[in-house]
Amino acid sequence: MDKKINFIWRKEWIFQYESPWSVFEKFAFANYVDRNDILRTLGTDEVKAIKNPGDFRRELFELHGFDSSSLYKALGCNFKESNSDLVHCLTITFSQISVPNAIWFHKDVHWCDKCIKEGYHSWFHQFKPLHTCVFHKLPLIKKCPSCLKTIPFILSNKQLDFAFNCICGFCISSFPPAGWNMWKGPKKLDKSLLEWIENNKDQTQSCCSWITHPEYSNLFVMIDGAPEAIYHLSCNNTTDKEKISYSSKYDIFEEVCSNAFQKFEFDLLDGILLDHVDCIEQLAELKKSSMSSEFPMICPYAYAYVFFKKSISRKETFYNDIFNGKYSFPELIRKELIFFSNQISKKQSKKPYSVNQDLLNWILEKIVLQFCKKFFRNWLEKAGKLSEEICVPTWSEIEEMKMQCFPDFAFKFIEDIENNLRCVESYCSILKTEYISYECDNDTNREEMRLYNSFTPQRMALIVMDEPTLKNMQLKKSVESYVKKLSF
Repeated sequence: MDKKINFIWRKEWIFQYESPWSVFEKFAFANYVDRNDILRTLGTDEVKAIKNPGDFRRELFELHGFDSSSLYKALGCNFKESNSDLVHCLTITFSQISVPNAIWFHKDVHWCDKCIKEGYHSWFHQFKPLHTCVFHKLPLIKKCPSCLKTIPFILSNKQLDFAFNCICGFCISSFPPAGWNMWKGPKKLDKSLLEWIENNKDQTQSCCSWITHPEYSNLFVMIDGAPEAIYHLSCNNTTDKEKISYSSKYDIFEEVCSNAFQKFEFDLLDGILLDHVDCIEQLAELKKSSMSSEFPMICPYAYAYVFFKKSISRKETFYNDIFNGKYSFPELIRKELIFFSNQISKKQSKKPYSVNQDLLNWILEKIVLQFCKKFFRNWLEKAGKLSEEICVPTWSEIEEMKMQCFPDFAFKFIEDIENNLRCVESYCSILKTEYISYECDNDTNREEMRLYNSFTPQRMALIVMDEPTLKNMQLKKSVESYVKKLSF
């Protein structure tokens, strides 16, 4: 592709909120060129001198590898600047959160099937706090429907063949020759989203800031929802006693999160699980009526609690020590809890009067309790089928459950000095309150269950050590086989 070629392009083919990914796909289609040719032609002198430019030179957030004047000549507009302005507009709300701007966007292309059929892909589709297409309200496609591979959000031939075509041959969008007449821009934006964008263009008068997690945020909860709780801060300066203590920060963090987890557990055991404590002990201690008998049917409530506890505390085994206090920290979400703790602490370092230890504790407790409710409900919904089949999900499936269950909390810090108002509003999606119900097969034989003996792998090993008979060794193997079915 020679620099002197007259490109087939009209600036009208770039639409509002469009990402560089679809702009370059359309450019490749219109000129029938390779993506590497585009980079070699529109790239900086430094990029042109590199035989095989790496992904950093191909990134589409700041277009580092592209020459501004070359882009202007080819596309007919100041594309680099307008692209940067749009990314900034989307992320300015989260400027108080100490993460790179790119964290707020998916690394792989997410697209709307209706938009892409018209040659359009938006920055909104890549923006993590938006979970559906803002124009069509459709779920976003995250990987090729044919080969199930993801497509990197860079200008690259990785996973792509001709324009809008996966390397496997699947056509993401099809256009006839001179098909640019089919290219269209987006429909009208949601009113609240449009207002949010307009407000972001002028942040000079803003008296609020947000803290949320990039992986779990939900923009519509933030801009359309009402606060589910409000924490009022004193308008006086925070005293040393109230400030977050960095010397004991870790100990307080552990204690607050553990207490919240234990509170949820106690409420479960005193509520929905009250009539199933015997069932829980039977499963957790691997009890049965005799050494040669089969293990009884697993109660769905016991199944849900035991494997909820094992997964959330990352306990090595599901049996033994199920009620042990040392498994009282929600290890599964430790990284997420640390993220919120660190962001709040950094806010104090910037504005010492804006937060205190009680506020941090309030936020951590909210996150732990909300996650536990959703995570246990998810386990309980799966328990009916999985307890009958005597099987468990894999760790990768449990990680997916975690992603689905982690609450989309966003905390709005309001500092209106003129009106003597300082508070933190908590926003989160509404949580279902009812649990699924099951019939428990153990309702008629609870007294008998309490006389059952425990046959854990450790106990069977001791039995075989004392009496290494063929029968005992076979029974030991049967226990190990049963445990293996319930291990992850």
